[in-house]
Amino acid sequence: MHLHKDLLKHIEELDSTIPEGATLYRHLMSLEDDTGAAKSYSYVAGEDANYLLDILDFTQHQYITPALYKTSVLRRKNNLAATSALYVDLDDALTDIDGGRIGLDLIQYALSKTKIPEPSLAIYTGGGWHLYWIFKELYYININDTKDLSNYEEVILNIIEALKLIGADNKAHDTTRLLRLAGTRNPKPEYGDNQFTYLIECNSNNRYTLADFSNIKILKTLPDAYKPSKKSTTKDKSTKQAKKSTTTERVKSERVPTTLTRPKPFPLMMVDEIITQAQSNLESKIDTAKYLKFKNRDLLTDLLINFVNLPRNTYKFEDGSTGQYIQVGSRNHYLWSLIRRGVSPYHLGIINDTLLLPKLNRAEFNNAISLGSFNVPRISKTVKDLNLTLLEQEQMIALREDYESILDNHKATVQARIKQTISESSQYYVKLSKNKASKALADELGLTTRRVNQIKKSNEVNEVKNRQQKVSEFRFITKDIERIKDTAIRELLANYQLVDETLDSIIKNQSLIHSLGIQLTQDQKQEIHTRIDSISAKVDFIQSQLDSYGSFILDDSEFFKDGSIKKTVLLNKLKALKEQAEPILA
Repeated sequence: MHLHKDLLKHIEELDSTIPEGATLYRHLMSLEDDTGAAKSYSYVAGEDANYLLDILDFTQHQYITPALYKTSVLRRKNNLAATSALYVDLDDALTDIDGGRIGLDLIQYALSKTKIPEPSLAIYTGGGWHLYWIFKELYYININDTKDLSNYEEVILNIIEALKLIGADNKAHDTTRLLRLAGTRNPKPEYGDNQFTYLIECNSNNRYTLADFSNIKILKTLPDAYKPSKKSTTKDKSTKQAKKSTTTERVKSERVPTTLTRPKPFPLMMVDEIITQAQSNLESKIDTAKYLKFKNRDLLTDLLINFVNLPRNTYKFEDGSTGQYIQVGSRNHYLWSLIRRGVSPYHLGIINDTLLLPKLNRAEFNNAISLGSFNVPRISKTVKDLNLTLLEQEQMIALREDYESILDNHKATVQARIKQTISESSQYYVKLSKNKASKALADELGLTTRRVNQIKKSNEVNEVKNRQQKVSEFRFITKDIERIKDTAIRELLANYQLVDETLDSIIKNQSLIHSLGIQLTQDQKQEIHTRIDSISAKVDFIQSQLDSYGSFILDDSEFFKDGSIKKTVLLNKLKALKEQAEPILA
């Protein structure tokens, strides 16, 4: 689960500067939201923290200390050994700034103005932010020397003062402070049932000392976008009318509700997971099930994080604050580009919930990511939004021209053909991978598990039908063979009878010639030679046929006589014929 990755990455970064061989303890705490009951945990910092996934209750609040302790028992100052990082809590209510929910853009602005270094970690807590600046080396604390503690907490107080304008909590400055653990639930009622704490930014190269915070300044002004708008004092009716018309046109063009709920932030720790699965999906899907191929890792990262400079609209949220998100007209284009680069529907759902505003409803979302919907965006806007290569532009232009030329008259036909192609491709792929689990196939093909099971069942039915058809064909062939065999045997019998009668006639005639002492001319003798040779050839043919069909001839058939096959009779008659002819032809 990607949230578990957030948790382990949070701990890994805090423990990254633990010296080898050191035995220091980091404390955690679980807190029930309803009863307030707390339970403490600890682990040896720097060691494998995976076992915490099995013992933490993810339905409750979970906290961790930046500080390290000498023992695993007490989370008190007299047990302190060191701390891994400076921190600031931006959970304080910001009634005048973005409804209390500031974004990374405002944080970046504040850091640049105050000269505070870029944080090592940025964690979204559900209602605010925790920023960490991890030390290059552990900041060790001598509990007998109050100077160590005061130096550390004084820097935190300076950071809080510098960022007070964007809601830094001046109560959260002590060394033993517990901070919310990334990758865990924030079950406060005002955040709903499914609010989690996300690790949004992580930069392992950002490591600091206290001296890096010696020249920070106080943030005194906000960007214009966050300043309250001043009421117009002009009495010029034409100016007022022009402003009103402009506002009306802008609202009409945006076509969004007057107030919206701000989406949750997009978890950056999920980027690697999305890219890895996208690459796997594109390797698994056959060519007919996708259009645009994955270009490279950097482009997909840009699509996920920077929206490739997609145009933005300014929205008003239900809490009265304002913010800028991806323009309404670009949402389908954005999801369309990601699905064709192998991003799974599961991750697209998270992207829809966290990066798009207003997010697409279920029907709009399914249409936007459906390969069968043939939803081709306008080419000029898509090329601009997606930074397509020349080859991809040519492919898209060709596809769009083809689409526009036939859509009016053949839309249903085109959609049916595309759907059939994808269906056949999916069936073929499932057939080739029938030993794979349905869930794995569903993820690879971007289908539901139910649909994969339907395809598997259909393939099984088709296999049964194919087997039945082959059995039927075999039976037909067998009958045909029997018919051919029966015909051939009847023809053989007719030939046999003809030759048998011919032999009897010639033998009878030769007997008369011999008994009457008739002298034959040379031509007559030659004729008899020719007839004997012809009869001999026919006997040889019949003999070979009888050999071929011998396995089909029963003992009680016409081809047997006195237990001997009739070919023996023919051979005997032929022998007698030749013997009789010798004195006549001498």
